[in-house]
Order: sequence, then structure tokens, then C-alpha cells
Amino acid sequence: KNTKMSGWNGYIHNLIKDKKLKEAAIYGHNGACWARSGKFQLDYKKEYLHLWAGFKDASVVRSKGVLCMGEKFFCLTANERSIYGKKGDTGLVCVKTMKCILIGYYIKDMNAGDAVNVVEEMADGLIEA
Repeated sequence: KNTKMSGWNGYIHNLIKDKKLKEAAIYGHNGACWARSGKFQLDYKKEYLHLWAGFKDASVVRSKGVLCMGEKFFCLTANERSIYGKKGDTGLVCVKTMKCILIGYYIKDMNAGDAVNVVEEMADGLIEA
């Protein structure tokens, strides 16, 4: 489930180029990884399916957290479009569009609001396209 679609790599570059995110990934609704930066990825069974369930029922991630790269993030926001998680100085921004899920990961010294804006704005662009 980790096949890369090269056309999406430009989106990853645009997400991380301004250093508002450390890592990013784009997943299809079927759980296939379309593009990612570095080794950033979700485990399909443990993390992707949990995230997908959270978009359908926010109580899933509100009660159990947001899972990514073997870490558990406290759920800050969860609805049918956006799920945000935080763990210490790091955080996740996950936004679902009609065809994919954009995931951004930020670290210490990166602004959470900037991370949210960069992912949400790209999602808006994909939804409008």
C-alpha cells in the first residue's frame, strides 16, 4: 500500500518547502500512499484505518487519540473534514478531500497555526479543482 504516484510529489514539496511542516504525506481513500516526504508514513492497519474511522466518527480519535509513525497524538479537533493531533511540541494536521487525505507533521519551533493553514489551504485548492 506504499506505491508512490510521482505527480503528487509536487504537492508534498509545496507543503514542506516553507518549513511550516517537517513532513507530509498524501493518501488515497483506499489507504494507498500517493506521495510522502522522507520516511513519513502511516501503518495501514494500525494508523490509516484508525484515521479513516475518525473522519467517519470523531469519537474514535477523540477517545483513542490520533496514531501516526508509532506515536499517539492527543486529538485537538475532529470532524468529517479535519483531524488535528498534538503530542508535546509536535503535531499533526490531517484533512480529507474528495479523493485523498493530506497529512502534515510539525515539530518544535514550528507554528501550529501555520501548519494548519498550509494543509487546509492545499485541501481547499484540491476540493475546488
